[in-house]
Amino acid sequence: MHVDDHPGRDGGAVRGRGVLEGGFRLLDLLSRAEGGMGLSRLARESGLPKATVYRLVEQLVELGAVQRYRERYFVGHLLFRLGTAWQPFPGLQRAAREPVRLLSALTSTAVVVTVLHDDRVRVVVGTRGLVMDLPRIHPADEFPISTATGKVLLLAGAPAAEDVPAGLPADEWRRAREEFRRTGSVVVDRHEVVAGMCCVAAPVRRADGTLVAAVGAMAVNERVPPGLDDLVRRASLEITRNLQAG
Repeated sequence: MHVDDHPGRDGGAVRGRGVLEGGFRLLDLLSRAEGGMGLSRLARESGLPKATVYRLVEQLVELGAVQRYRERYFVGHLLFRLGTAWQPFPGLQRAAREPVRLLSALTSTAVVVTVLHDDRVRVVVGTRGLVMDLPRIHPADEFPISTATGKVLLLAGAPAAEDVPAGLPADEWRRAREEFRRTGSVVVDRHEVVAGMCCVAAPVRRADGTLVAAVGAMAVNERVPPGLDDLVRRASLEITRNLQAG
């Protein structure tokens, strides 16, 4: 991107930052649009002038961060490669990939491994499997803290904490805390986040007990499928073993 079109110590820096912010804003919008977006919609949702959007998005096409098909724009190969390379914990993606795939296949659930990153719950590895009710899951996607994996990360990271975290109803937090203490490792979400969807989550730890992540399985079901909690625990242990082996 041409960040120095208007030279000058102050003006050039301000303009450069504005160009970068605009480019990332467009990339963020495209990353959420499976069917791509046209110029008019990109301009409307980004709040940028259409001419600016055209200039930025065409530069992103040249870089490989965006691809153009007819009159619509999509995430490009470069952005996809960079996104899937995100590593909040060394080796976690590699360690989790096969257990996530296997758990999803065995249970017909969508499965994610998440971490707390900048006080946000972010996906490291995930697949929606056969659960077409959910959008595709990508690395660095953000989940609400109220999901089962979010609660597990909070509880496993500070099990003695009594204060209700921001964004969580007190009764939900109390139930999750009691369930986690009773089972020793699991939180179950029964339609508390999405109507008609259950989720079971467990912490992922290193061999020394240090919390690394949470693994969660989401099922479109009125009830939690029998045995799902045990399979989620097994997936967690398998990821721990893979981390140790790696």
